[in-house]
Amino acid sequence: MKKNNMPKFFHRIRRPDPKNIKIGFLGDNFNVSREARMIYAYLGVTDDKFYKMVFALNDTDEITNHLKNQVDLWFELNGKNALEIANTIYHEQIDILFALSDNKIIREILNYHSAPMQIAGANALTLKNAFDKNNAPYVDAIIGDNFINAAEEIETIKFNSAFCYLPFFGNTDIKIRKNNNEIIFGALYNEDEKRMPYWKTFAEILDSVPNAKLRLFSDIFSNEKNEIIAKKRFAWAGISEEKIETFLIKNKDILQAMSTVNILLDSYPKGDNALILDALFMGTPVISMTDTGKSILNTIGLSEFSPADEIGYINFATLISKDKELLTTLYLNLRTIMESSSIMNGNKFITELKTLVFDSYDNLTKQKNIVPTEQEVKDLCEIFSKLNDEDNNKFAIMDRILLSKPKDTMILSQIAIMLSNDEVENIENAIKYLPENTLSRKMSELILHNKKLNWDVAETLALEIKNMTPNNREEQFIISAAVHILADIYKLTGRFKESAENYLESANKTPQRNMSNTYERYSNYLLMLHYTGATNEEIFEASKKYANLFKNVFQFNHNKKRKKKIRVGYISADFRNHVVANFAAAFFLARNSEKFETFAYMTKKEDSNTNFFKKIADNYRYIANLNYDEMAKIIYNDKIDILVDLGGHTGDNTLPVFVRKPAPIQVSGIGYFSTTGLRETDYFIVDEHTAPNGEDKFFTEKLLRLKHSHFCLTHTQLRQPVEEKIPFERNNYITFGSMNKPDKMTDKVLETWKKILDKTPNSRLFLKYGLYDVPWRLAKEKERIKTVGIDLSRVKFEGFSDIYLGRYNEIDIALDTFPYPGGGTTCDALLMNVPVLTLSGNSNHERFGKSILCNIGLDDLVAYTLDEYVDIAVNLANDIPRLKKLHSEIYERMKHSAIMDQSIYMKDLEEAYEKIYEDYMNGE
Repeated sequence: MKKNNMPKFFHRIRRPDPKNIKIGFLGDNFNVSREARMIYAYLGVTDDKFYKMVFALNDTDEITNHLKNQVDLWFELNGKNALEIANTIYHEQIDILFALSDNKIIREILNYHSAPMQIAGANALTLKNAFDKNNAPYVDAIIGDNFINAAEEIETIKFNSAFCYLPFFGNTDIKIRKNNNEIIFGALYNEDEKRMPYWKTFAEILDSVPNAKLRLFSDIFSNEKNEIIAKKRFAWAGISEEKIETFLIKNKDILQAMSTVNILLDSYPKGDNALILDALFMGTPVISMTDTGKSILNTIGLSEFSPADEIGYINFATLISKDKELLTTLYLNLRTIMESSSIMNGNKFITELKTLVFDSYDNLTKQKNIVPTEQEVKDLCEIFSKLNDEDNNKFAIMDRILLSKPKDTMILSQIAIMLSNDEVENIENAIKYLPENTLSRKMSELILHNKKLNWDVAETLALEIKNMTPNNREEQFIISAAVHILADIYKLTGRFKESAENYLESANKTPQRNMSNTYERYSNYLLMLHYTGATNEEIFEASKKYANLFKNVFQFNHNKKRKKKIRVGYISADFRNHVVANFAAAFFLARNSEKFETFAYMTKKEDSNTNFFKKIADNYRYIANLNYDEMAKIIYNDKIDILVDLGGHTGDNTLPVFVRKPAPIQVSGIGYFSTTGLRETDYFIVDEHTAPNGEDKFFTEKLLRLKHSHFCLTHTQLRQPVEEKIPFERNNYITFGSMNKPDKMTDKVLETWKKILDKTPNSRLFLKYGLYDVPWRLAKEKERIKTVGIDLSRVKFEGFSDIYLGRYNEIDIALDTFPYPGGGTTCDALLMNVPVLTLSGNSNHERFGKSILCNIGLDDLVAYTLDEYVDIAVNLANDIPRLKKLHSEIYERMKHSAIMDQSIYMKDLEEAYEKIYEDYMNGE
């Protein structure tokens, strides 16, 4: 394997069972085009195991919208460059890519080899002899037949017919041709063709046929200048202007245009397959010298219409033009001949295509047994060591290296780390190739058991690795990663203090060159501190130490120059299906467009919800897979005035970007409720309920106190119907409930809930969260709840639901957790008219529930002591009329408060933005 012949993209070879074969279709003809009638059958291939995607490089129209219904996922990529499109295809992990058209950008895309199997069909059969400058074929195979064969290096997959023509749109009525002495030859005019040899062939035909004319079809003849140029070009070939007719067509009119000529002359050496098929379907005979033309004509039994050379082409055209009886017969019967041939047998073609997909997938699967050579392994290892761990190429290269059963400790260490982001079945397979009793093998086993939720086994392995002595930096990093997994296990099993301690130890053990991991692990430590009972002072001091991780980091300088609008950038990993997205929409939907211009910076993988933000943001930037310097550079180049972080120290945060100061004013808030600890973060968004006077001393930032709420909810899920009767009326008992993370349900919370249940004997507790689907974790939670004295017969557990909002119909009163309250879950309950009881704590992050309730006028559901929390719950449970009233009105209160009224919220926020912007411009 020579380096220059290695594919641009590598593809995984340990393939799962074919439960979901991903098929891609690439082309620029998914609209009203001649080629669309040739590609329709491809989109019709179906099977329960198939997942179909289209990568369209064309403008959209009514036909595009029709074709979208034939596939599972559609990408509109017109205007993107070849690498961007190839990356899109690659990251969708396509198994088999069908190229359905051929042009320069299509070839550039195929040159990247973004799918493991690339097959040409329909109008891309011109790729059958196409090789790049390194003599590598653009495709692995073509769909051919007995007349169309690819070059030796490209496989030919023979169908009954290489083409399937299904005229699913257009006016297909055949016009009656006038029976006169004039013969109209038709040809497609391509303005890019300056002087083509076949023009002289056309000239000889016209000279040989009395009363003959040549009708040129093109969509450029709306311009008289183009007509003049076309006629002058044909004059070069010896065709006088009086014999030339120009005919303006659009793709949607081409069928009817074919009814206006007696004989279609196909150009060569390239030809136009779609035009041949349209002409034949409309009863117009075609003469063609191309391989694809020969294929079509032979398939329908008109082999004599595909002469072998130019002399035969001229002679045959002359001959049939004089045979009026033959022409009339063809006009009347060509469509019937077409319809009875395999060219229009859609079912047969689709069956062959389906077989091809399964056979191709089987061939891809068989590659897993091909062990690379020693030189190939050496080359692969060199590439592997240089790639980012999140690069899909690295996973694919790892597959091949593993087949060689590597022994190099550095490579093994990297593989062990890679497997932490891999699927269970891939990890199970990889372990077979790793040497026994090595750190990499133990780490891989730890990763496997952790992913399979075998936390007892995983904990034992993590503790064993934690106490090992590393031999190099790679092994040191593995040990730090094992400690991080141990911290995760402690978190998931409710041992929060041990979790925080191990997150910190993991950060401290991470090698210097892996600082991005250190940042992540220290952020996890800070987040977990909130669950340990740490004081505000302890959290503040620990947060300030985060800044010490950044040394010699380049920072941008800024010129104070006023713009017409203040540019506000929002950076987040959560412009997707995530709770933070519910609080981010208002920034874009309700901004004052006369004063502000918004930018959304997405730092993680997109999903369907991301499209919503792409539409509502003035500017959208996808900056995932970039390093912190690159992200900061993009933000700086956008000349952002105010940069707002929506993550804080939560997962996948980008606080290291803030250290580089890409914007002169930097703000945090929404996704996290304690200080970032960074001097470079100038302000933190709070409100008067969450951060009363005195809170400032626990923040390195200045507090940006909003008048009402520090967030605004724009729910991205559909609100579910609310039951007319409250649960009590249906059940005859009160149901308290919580859908918060079990992490937030500390022993103190459970003890308080027990007091409520004890004082309301006719009550139940409903707990819902995805972790309850894990038997091991459910057993632990039941054990913990039983330990505090709650009767398990009064507790109902429920796991994950796709649409869970409707489950709030089972709750009379929602109980908030403390000291770390719910946010999204509290809003969700209120959306469904369920009252929420919360405890106001001692810091900003402990008063989130208080802010929500005070903003909607439910201050009386805010407790300030544990005894008061119990009393409010018991009193409300015993006051059914009031409970019913609340269940009928809370949502309306929400809608007319700053919690959901975007105009109120954004007025408060943008007034704050204007003030801090003026302070900056005035040097304050």
